[in-house]
Amino acid sequence: MGRLISARFMTQGQLQRCCADGLSPEVVGCALYTSDNRRVGVIKDILVDDELYIVRYVVVDTTSAEFIINHPEVLLVAANLCCWDREQRTVRTEVTASDVQSAPFYDHAADVAQAYEETYIFHYGERPSAPADH
Repeated sequence: MGRLISARFMTQGQLQRCCADGLSPEVVGCALYTSDNRRVGVIKDILVDDELYIVRYVVVDTTSAEFIINHPEVLLVAANLCCWDREQRTVRTEVTASDVQSAPFYDHAADVAQAYEETYIFHYGERPSAPADH
């Protein structure tokens, strides 16, 4: 298991390698919607495993959500994303509004390398898998 690294801190070569799974930093700034078409917010960042070069998580700014979320930013598993529409700048997630509401909050001050991986393993009971083709 590699360390998690923000796409903002990756080199161009690293970004090209991580995009092989179909999800790239281009999703940053896209609106995110639940499986039942409710706006979650905007994807603010992606977190990449620096050894496997797969996108593990997305950081979502929830201030524009259509439902109440108790945190301004949450961390969602990238494997649950689907239906990326580059023209409309939207992405859908297979999770529900309830799942988003219970998602761990994202704290920029925390060490994302282990803290969030451990948080997700604790929250979901398993380590997230690589995203499906989008």
